[in-house]
Amino acid sequence: MPWQRSEQESGRIVTSAHLLGNTKLQVINAYGYCRGPTWPKAKQLTENLLSTVTSHFVIGGFGIRTICGDFNFSEDELDSFEIWRQFGWVSAQRFASFHWGHLVKPTCKGATERDFIWLSPEAQALCCHIEVLDIIEHATVAVDFSCDVKAAYEDNLGAISFLINADGRSEPVLISLTLRCTFPDLAGRGEVQLRADHTTLAVRDWFKQLRRIQSLRHAIHANNDYTSAQVARCEHWSSILRARGFDKGFRTFWNIGYEDGTPHDPPVLPIAIPSCEGIDRIYATFRDRFDRLESWHIRQRCRVLKAKRDASMAGLYGELRRQPKAKPDLLWHDHYYTILDFEPSTGSLHLDRPLDLRGQSTWTINRVRTTVMESEDDLCQVSSLPTQLIPGDELHQHQVLSNLTEVHQAFVDFWRPRWNAYSDIPEEDWLRIVNFAKAHMRPISFDLPAIRPSHWQKALRRHKPTAARGVDGLDHRDFLHMPSALTASLLTMLSSIEAGAPWPSQTHTGLIQALAKTPDAHEVASFRPIVVLSLLYRTWGSIRSRQLLAQLSQYLPAEQVGFIPGQEAVGIWAYWQALVELSCSRSMAPLFWMIDYIGTPGFATGPWATFLSTMSRTFVVQGELSQCSLSTVGFPEGDALSAFAMCILDWTWHIYAQQFCPSVNAYSYVDNLGLLSLDAGSLAIGFSTMTSFFKLWRLEIDLDKSYCWAVDGDNRKALAQFPLQRLEHAKELGGSLTVGARPRVCDIKDRMSRLDDRWPVLKRSAASLTQKLLALSTVFWPEGLHGILSCRFAYSHLDVLRRKAALALGWRKAGSSPAMRFLLSDTPFSDPLLWHHKTVLMDFRRLCRKSSDFFMRWATFFSCLQWRSASGPFL
Repeated sequence: MPWQRSEQESGRIVTSAHLLGNTKLQVINAYGYCRGPTWPKAKQLTENLLSTVTSHFVIGGFGIRTICGDFNFSEDELDSFEIWRQFGWVSAQRFASFHWGHLVKPTCKGATERDFIWLSPEAQALCCHIEVLDIIEHATVAVDFSCDVKAAYEDNLGAISFLINADGRSEPVLISLTLRCTFPDLAGRGEVQLRADHTTLAVRDWFKQLRRIQSLRHAIHANNDYTSAQVARCEHWSSILRARGFDKGFRTFWNIGYEDGTPHDPPVLPIAIPSCEGIDRIYATFRDRFDRLESWHIRQRCRVLKAKRDASMAGLYGELRRQPKAKPDLLWHDHYYTILDFEPSTGSLHLDRPLDLRGQSTWTINRVRTTVMESEDDLCQVSSLPTQLIPGDELHQHQVLSNLTEVHQAFVDFWRPRWNAYSDIPEEDWLRIVNFAKAHMRPISFDLPAIRPSHWQKALRRHKPTAARGVDGLDHRDFLHMPSALTASLLTMLSSIEAGAPWPSQTHTGLIQALAKTPDAHEVASFRPIVVLSLLYRTWGSIRSRQLLAQLSQYLPAEQVGFIPGQEAVGIWAYWQALVELSCSRSMAPLFWMIDYIGTPGFATGPWATFLSTMSRTFVVQGELSQCSLSTVGFPEGDALSAFAMCILDWTWHIYAQQFCPSVNAYSYVDNLGLLSLDAGSLAIGFSTMTSFFKLWRLEIDLDKSYCWAVDGDNRKALAQFPLQRLEHAKELGGSLTVGARPRVCDIKDRMSRLDDRWPVLKRSAASLTQKLLALSTVFWPEGLHGILSCRFAYSHLDVLRRKAALALGWRKAGSSPAMRFLLSDTPFSDPLLWHHKTVLMDFRRLCRKSSDFFMRWATFFSCLQWRSASGPFL
């Protein structure tokens, strides 16, 4: 660990690493500064003490790690704890409370919790028991781990006990070890250290000379009379005088520098070895000069780094960027088995289904911990049963899958049946949807030009610098810097593929990156599989998809928005909200066949279908690949042409709705479908039509995410019979949808509250005030006020944001107005009120230009001259 000098000398940090069989355990014990007159800045000192732990142990470390100690602060008071939580760490008592329902007990004098054991994600996977043992002042937190070694380890350091027990097949051998904290001798002769890693050659030469003088000083004070020691001291002094890095030698440098020295400095360096008093004066003088040189160098480097930081917003954007969501390095599940019958004498249980014995599990019955000894089908034997147990109680299993093979297999077992769900369905079952397309859809004449080098270069430049690479390892910059002859040869190969040649074998495998849908994702279903295909195929698909969508958009209805050039999600929820406001003011296989049927050129669909039929997918977990799987259902999310396929499916839905429920307006944004009607009866017909359409494609409506609403009371009563939840407000495609005359601001307030974890980051940042003001209008307000076009709320909510921003910027002078400070700054749109007005006007103008229907609704609204408006974009 690269500790700073103050951290080493404080004695408040102890680090250790322990090898238990093949398992390495890393432990850090810390003692925070106590609040009081002795340490008036105790919190800041504790944060500084833990900064190195955070950067090198929490963020940069790996493996089974724990941080324990008496921090003298609660879990919510230190910013370091919040960073640890973002990287998956959790305190032992919180872990026990979440998984086993334990009560969080105070550890300091029976009143507060100041003593913690923080567990890394790897340590959490092995944790099997946690308890709190009461002693005089500080309670002892004990943590048990399950390892594959037959030993026990006890770390009793300060006020925290750290206990590890190993579960073996035979009786474990208990080995008790005690670590004692040894405080360094501040008066000892510790080696000098550089205060900064990035130094110039001059500073490093001076530092080497300082270490030589210090080493010689130790040797002279030792006064060893052996001949070899005397020769070594002579050679050491000679190397000091001959040291490089000093103009005209060290003695000349010393004599010139003496003119600015103190009266106690030695006037000249002797040729012979100096005495103890002389070497002490030389060492003290040169160390003082070195400290001044090093301090000057650090100040200059800070100025250079600050100038670089002030020249770009990248540094501040990097600090404000939220932490990435969880990676599928390990999975955990909670299973509940109903106990049908039991035998108290033997501990046998008859369960409703067989046990899942993969990974490592902890078992409880009625909150009483037990262990499964044997299991066969739906019968098992446990070590102990609670006293009050009746049939119908549940056996709770907390299962953790940390083995790489088990995690891979869990993902493959979950997604492989879905990817091959339609493999056994005969083509005759799709005749109904095919006949419908023949009857109601007309072919389109597509005109796709050949891919020229300009098209290829433009598509490559659209990739982000961090664009993922496929299994071929090629990056978009590799293609951009290819010689023109190689680019022409590459485009010739793509032309031959469009003519019927096969794709290169290097492009047949897609790497699946599992992205977490929620911050606390821990199950397979909580991750979204994103397929990273070869960049060659992705770029070709992007070019053809853009060309097809641009020509298809002129035939699609205005209510179809997803993936259409020039359209956006705000066009859906803003239009719906406008209708609500106006009402209140007055009172694969078949899909590919359809793609071919509408006239899509074969030189585009042929390579596309060939690629999807031969492409295999493999999950990437912890840098390792799982088994490859083929798919006969759907289109991979990493394929640009999937957007074109989704547009065809949405178009089919609009035609289907127009034919069977013409009184209902159908809307779509990718897989988000909506229906609008004037009465509940028509809406029921439309919902029935939607259900029938989904059955044609063997799809299911997600009832948990679907909802219905109505403006007037009669229709709301009628909607009570619908199988959907009835809401008065909802978050829709990033916007806030409010139904009825009463404004609803809870959704926008929730969005504003998400900024609370960013204010401390902005406050701690070393960026300039100008950069922080720019960050408000480019990062904070777009996130906290997104979708405000359709939401009416009091300006007092913006005042709250303004005050929080002023505190984060350090504007704390009494009597000053944050609003005036923002308005008088060089960036007036850093004020949330002005940013709100600008955004509403720009969005409203853009929607009026895109949709003539939206403009007519606005004109109709003002022609009514009724100003009792609900939430919406018009008033």
